[in-house]
Amino acid sequence: MTFQLIDDENNPIDLNQKNTFTKTIDESGTAYFNFFINYVKKDNLRAKPGVYNLLVLRSLWKQKDQIVENDK
Repeated sequence: MTFQLIDDENNPIDLNQKNTFTKTIDESGTAYFNFFINYVKKDNLRAKPGVYNLLVLRSLWKQKDQIVENDK
């Protein structure tokens, strides 16, 4: 699975290679991130009916070396 941050289409970031980037938080304290997530099946077996992939993204954000907590 690959993750790519695409907020700046002229400079996409491969998050499997680089995991530090800067994002400006707006006046309301909100920041939005746009990602491409690409899953590649690597075996030769057929997909099984009823089987699905569940993706859970967990992240840790820091702001000026302080952990940012979401109160919503």
